[in-house]
Amino acid sequence: MTTIAANRTVSGPRGPQPQGGAVAIDPVRIVKMYWIPLVLSVFVGVGLGVGAYLVLLRIAPRFESTVLYEALAPETDIRTPGMGGTREELERFVNTNVITITNDSLLKEAMQRPEVLTTDWSKAYLDNEGRFKEVDALKDFKELISARPRTGSAYLSFTVRAAKNTDASALATAVHSAYFKELGRRKLRITNEREVPMNASIQALNKLVEAADSRVRQIMANNSLEDAGDRGGASAGEVEIGSLQPRRAEALQRQAAVDQRLAFLEGNQAAEGGMTNYTDEQREAAERDPIVLNVKQRLTDYQISDTAMATRGLGDTHPERVRMTATIRATEAEIARARSAALEKLFRADLENSQRQSKSVKDEIRDMDKRIDLLKADKVKIAQAYVELASQKVKKQQHIEEIDRLNRAMGSLGELASLSKEDRIDRIRLAQGAATPDELAFPRLPIMVIFGVIGALGLTLGLVVLREMLDTRIRTPADVNLIARARLLGFIPRADEDPTRPATPETVFRDSPTGAMSESFRQLRAGIIKKMQASNQKSLLIVPAAPGSGATTVVANLALGAAASDLRVLVIDGNLRRPGLHKVFKLADGPGLADVLAKKCDLSMALQATSTPNLTLLSAGSATLRSVPERLSAEVLTATLDEAHGKFDLVIIDSAPALVAGDAQALANRCDAAILVVKAYGEKRGQVARLRDQLAEGRAEVLGIIVNQVRAAAGGYMRKNIQMAYDYQTAGTPN
Repeated sequence: MTTIAANRTVSGPRGPQPQGGAVAIDPVRIVKMYWIPLVLSVFVGVGLGVGAYLVLLRIAPRFESTVLYEALAPETDIRTPGMGGTREELERFVNTNVITITNDSLLKEAMQRPEVLTTDWSKAYLDNEGRFKEVDALKDFKELISARPRTGSAYLSFTVRAAKNTDASALATAVHSAYFKELGRRKLRITNEREVPMNASIQALNKLVEAADSRVRQIMANNSLEDAGDRGGASAGEVEIGSLQPRRAEALQRQAAVDQRLAFLEGNQAAEGGMTNYTDEQREAAERDPIVLNVKQRLTDYQISDTAMATRGLGDTHPERVRMTATIRATEAEIARARSAALEKLFRADLENSQRQSKSVKDEIRDMDKRIDLLKADKVKIAQAYVELASQKVKKQQHIEEIDRLNRAMGSLGELASLSKEDRIDRIRLAQGAATPDELAFPRLPIMVIFGVIGALGLTLGLVVLREMLDTRIRTPADVNLIARARLLGFIPRADEDPTRPATPETVFRDSPTGAMSESFRQLRAGIIKKMQASNQKSLLIVPAAPGSGATTVVANLALGAAASDLRVLVIDGNLRRPGLHKVFKLADGPGLADVLAKKCDLSMALQATSTPNLTLLSAGSATLRSVPERLSAEVLTATLDEAHGKFDLVIIDSAPALVAGDAQALANRCDAAILVVKAYGEKRGQVARLRDQLAEGRAEVLGIIVNQVRAAAGGYMRKNIQMAYDYQTAGTPN
């Protein structure tokens, strides 16, 4: 026979107690417990989505019609299509046209087109006198149209939304027509701006040609020359003059070109606002300037650093990002200054070079003229006449060549301007025209249903989680760990969820030894007896937190389990208010504890043997004597327990609920150990913490808390564990 040490000693210092923690949310348990509301919320969400779809379909339907354009590379000449242009230039061109499409003036023009004025959309903006309210219509029209570039491509598009599909296509067609008309006007304006100065130059050159012809005729008449050709039988001087003339003519051509270039540069230098009209060559050379390239490289490094900081999650307002943004802006300004300085340097170098060339050519011509004057001493007049004739011929030829060049340039402009077709104007080609949509863009039933389900399910989950967080009841064994200084000894499952379906939970250990409840009591028994033996404790007080906590069931089954392990067990019914242990073991209610405390009989006369070996009951006692619970605080109870300790290995005492009576506190001052029993989904954590602290003030060591009637839905794993334990025991599978 196993025995518990007879010496009763006060337990030593207690070890660290569990500390409270945050409320734990078990998703599996929530789904198990609230699956019906969650499923209903899905159906409600479907209904809400369908209802919202029907309402929006009636009050705010939206059809969309999209027009797509392709932006082409710039064409500088009809014979070299698609030449020139960079990705940056193309992006700027696309973005410029996106802004053009949504420009107020273009939208106003589109609204005045016949296809728009006949739509239901436009009729909503007619006043009582039938006049079109353009201001209101334009404001709403701007909200209905959206234009954007297609990222990563050379395409841009705009989309028009309307309540009717025919209105959407009509509005899109009108915007497209107004846009292409604006492109045509813009192309014509640019062409005219280029042709006007070319025509003026051609007219001026024609006058110069006529002046040269007139001068030739005048020279021939004044010098009695028969023709403007070379003379035959020329002298040695004339031969030399003849060799100098081509060189002089070439020098004159170079002088004309240099002077023209110099005049352009000096005019640009003297222009109001300073030097701004730089050539493309100068701008390209400036971009290759080492200083500009160096600053650009620094800007690229800063931008890469800024992107890296953004990738690390630093927001726009982060101090490092703000400093980097300021650095980037300062670097951009530095690039502009460096570029401006490089351009000015290149311009001045070009100007100085042109001035040197002009001076050099002039010096060359002057030297040749001096030499020719010396050679023509004898025939100065004729020689001069022929020289002038030759000069006039050269000038005339230069003018004619320039006229031909300008005519070719104007012809190329005309050919480029002729690229306006039905599906293309200049660099914009229509890739997809406005079509009448046959499906709604908004609302869409699947999307509305999805949003409805998400909203309803999210709201339901939010309410469930809020309820779980606000619910402070002990629902699961894990909730005990949320109470400061509380220790969980174990839990007992609900009887109706035990696979053996025990009829009497109070004696389940005896009646259904293979059930889940019996196994839970075995585990509790092992831990409690081990703890009490280690501390030389013999009397154990079982305290129910509230009526219905199931302390009587715990007392009876722990006693049955201890008796089955060859311990001599005495069960004392200390609940003088509502005794129940005598009914559990089917014995008389008296004489019992009340009789012993009233000294009407001694302990041995009040003890009743049960049908279970090693198990004895001390019932609550006679009804007339149970009305004085104050006797539980008397020293006679201490003497009674001392006597019981000498006869039994373990004394288990039942008591009245701690929430409604102070009997448990009185008994705790006479016992060695105490256990608090709470009912799942019964007591709140605050109440349990208070009761546990009250018991801790007594003499008995509070071993911990037992959670009774735990539901399988308290955790997704609970039901499987219960069934697995039952199957293992009934199958007799060896470990």
